Amino acid sequence: MKIALAHLDENGRFTSDAAAGWKFLDWSDGLETDAGMHGLVLFCCREINKLAILIRKPVPFAEIVSKMIAGATSFYDDSLGVFVSGPARQVSWSSQAWLGLAGAMVPQICLKAITTAMADPKAVKPLTPYAYHHVAESLARSGGDEQCLKMMREYWGGMVRAGADTFWECFDDEDSRRSPYGDCHNNSYCHAWSCTPSYLLRVVLKDFLAET
Repeated sequence: MKIALAHLDENGRFTSDAAAGWKFLDWSDGLETDAGMHGLVLFCCREINKLAILIRKPVPFAEIVSKMIAGATSFYDDSLGVFVSGPARQVSWSSQAWLGLAGAMVPQICLKAITTAMADPKAVKPLTPYAYHHVAESLARSGGDEQCLKMMREYWGGMVRAGADTFWECFDDEDSRRSPYGDCHNNSYCHAWSCTPSYLLRVVLKDFLAET
């Protein structure tokens, strides 16, 4: 966490170029990471605070969480209704997902940001089920249970329709042979990180499914 938090500027805003380390959110081409990493680090700080409470230890990141929530507003473009990242103010699904999971703003704003980005043909889409999971969970955690379920049916169902009998490391529903490694034969075709619908259905969407 010390390395991650070293990327925060004086306003509590994550800056990817503060250090040379790799900032990974997904294999999406050209993905800007400032906003998404801000959400990811904020999410981690909040989860560590919860763990500290469980084991009756002092909460280590209370002040940092407050500062990062304030810093998250600098990523939000009120005129567009989405979080933007980098000098070009890139809109990506991953940025919306991680800032939503982190609770950077109220759930209604986060849900609108995710769905607005998803409807934008210019927004950077995820390439992997790993990243799609975070989008799907963020939808559900922000009140978009139906949208989460729809995404699972379309994206993971798309793998099945493409011939999969296990979930793949990488799946582009417009090009089932796409790979971040230059050759689809280098992809993993039975990938643990891609199996999160089992978690979403049993844990995150459990109450919603029981009511429908």
